[in-house]
Amino acid sequence: MQALKLNKHEILKHVPHRPPFLFIDRVVDLRPGKSIQALFYLDPAADYFQGHFPNHHVMPGSLMLEALAQATCVLFDITYPSKRKRRFYAGSVKARFLKVVQPGCELELNSKVISMVSKGGVYDVWASINGMDVLRGEMGCMCVYE
Repeated sequence: MQALKLNKHEILKHVPHRPPFLFIDRVVDLRPGKSIQALFYLDPAADYFQGHFPNHHVMPGSLMLEALAQATCVLFDITYPSKRKRRFYAGSVKARFLKVVQPGCELELNSKVISMVSKGGVYDVWASINGMDVLRGEMGCMCVYE
């Protein structure tokens, strides 16, 4: 199967998040049931940079994890489509932050299935900039139907 690509409009069909709390600009490689690679531009004008930190702007690690969770949510939703409304939750996260991430670059978000079932899964996740890893981890996610 050929890899899927999604623009922001298509991404919005698969996640409940909306700007300013949407941390995916586009999906460049999605293989249902296997993996996703998405991109997010770190806009220097984003509010979170102004306070984190005022004289040395750094991307908050928690927001990098949120971006990875959102990418994983897209992967899951396309792998297991449903007409029922559902919410996604990151149940467990183990992560190592490897480098400081500053504004003005594009964050590459990757999630690869370790195991996946119809209600969730475990994923190998990593974020990188220009091919250099800045975060590596493992994320357990689940969905709850409303």
